[in-house]
Amino acid sequence: KAPNTKAGADDEDAQVIARHRAALNFLLAREGVPEFMGAESTGGGFMETGSSGPVHSSTVHSSTVNQLQTALAAWPAFWPAAILLADIHLAAAAPRKAVKSLEAAFRAMPHAAIATRLQTAWNSNEGKTVARLLKLVAASGDTAHEARSVVAAVALAHGLTGEAGRLIGEIPDAERDAATWRLAAQLAESGDNPDPAAANKALRMAGEAPRPRRWQCTSCQQLHDRWQAHCAGCAGFATLDWRRPDGLSPLVSNSNADDRLAAPPRPD
Repeated sequence: KAPNTKAGADDEDAQVIARHRAALNFLLAREGVPEFMGAESTGGGFMETGSSGPVHSSTVHSSTVNQLQTALAAWPAFWPAAILLADIHLAAAAPRKAVKSLEAAFRAMPHAAIATRLQTAWNSNEGKTVARLLKLVAASGDTAHEARSVVAAVALAHGLTGEAGRLIGEIPDAERDAATWRLAAQLAESGDNPDPAAANKALRMAGEAPRPRRWQCTSCQQLHDRWQAHCAGCAGFATLDWRRPDGLSPLVSNSNADDRLAAPPRPD
């Protein structure tokens, strides 16, 4: 058991180093984007929906891009860095570069915010966006089912109920988290033939399912609605990880903050 214990400790140390390197480079990059100046002093942080405002390419130096690329090289699943990098590329009228960083980020850690940015970068309609997102979904792996949930949410938001149902159906019941079950409930209530019984069952299952990913401190386990450099609970630096919360019961609250894979509002 000793070698396995040592290997586990080495992996944990490597993850800590990766988070530190990613956080340091991300913070340096934010200083190069005017909208982030002073954000930390006012209690702000990188919001999960992306940057705090429009990024003007004329004010962003190449070093900022390099710092974000370094952050992602250290921690590929650090999706806030990918979104900021994509916003910089989009502001510079370089959608192909934005697409490259966003597609890599989606493969590493699927998230609704990345899917939204990808639709902008692709400049595609709803059906084509869903089709292109599906190409990024791995056949298997730790995040394959999460990716299906994200794409299903996008499909449902645009009225593509058949595609949403197919994707949710590919996720075994035992692999669904609370957000996916709530998405299934929303699907059951939509369309020309709503099924209240199926919707109620899905909502009951949501109460017993694992919570969706949140930003959680790896030291004190406090949850955060957004990434920030220091934990609000223990002040640890770069201790926040995007993961399924530890130390909590499966029962989830009804707050939007807990539902990271819920379908975004349908556009008018």
